[in-house]
Amino acid sequence: MKKVNCGYCKKEIERYSQECPHCGKKFLVFEKKGEKLSLLKNIFLKILIVSLSFCALMGILIFLFGDSAGIKENIVITLFAVGGFNFTALCASIWYEKKKFFPISFSGIIVSIAGMLYSLLLIWEIVDTHSNGFAIKLLFIFIITSLALAYSSLLLLGYKKENLLIRNIVLITIGQVFLISLIGIGLIIGKWEVEPPFFKVLSVMGILIVLGTVITPLLNKVYLSDKNP
Repeated sequence: MKKVNCGYCKKEIERYSQECPHCGKKFLVFEKKGEKLSLLKNIFLKILIVSLSFCALMGILIFLFGDSAGIKENIVITLFAVGGFNFTALCASIWYEKKKFFPISFSGIIVSIAGMLYSLLLIWEIVDTHSNGFAIKLLFIFIITSLALAYSSLLLLGYKKENLLIRNIVLITIGQVFLISLIGIGLIIGKWEVEPPFFKVLSVMGILIVLGTVITPLLNKVYLSDKNP
């Protein structure tokens, strides 16, 4: 069995031990659970690798020996759909493994999987998009929602509960991400008629999201530097 170091006395102990034999400190066996949950990430990675490889192989064969333009297009679009939604699921699964921010993490995984499956139904015309006008709109809703949840999961990597400034910047940035996503979904579903100033407000929000994304890791570096001079 592999060895790890005790978090208190720093001496070597057996992995998954509930008590340190050196200092007597007790702790939860969290590593085994984390190892199990990491299987989820491995599954997404394997699906991504296998799907991309299979689609690339099929694409090469069809381009070399086939003449069906429709199938070629479907394979290329499938490649992007599987890769894109698997990427958003991977981003969300970061916190699922650590059992933190569960609502965002779990929702991101579910929406990404549902979006991927639904996109495949559309690509291969199992769902009729001609008689059902909402079918394409629903796909865009899946895309927007999965991207918002994945982006929020990545932003939370810089979250510091003990630092009020960093915590507020991350939460405000995530709030703006969800607000823009809701506005985008509203524009798709409701066909809102908006004036030019509306898009200026969206542009300002987009700039603030970029600012929050860039400044968070920088503030974290400053915070760690001040904490450990």
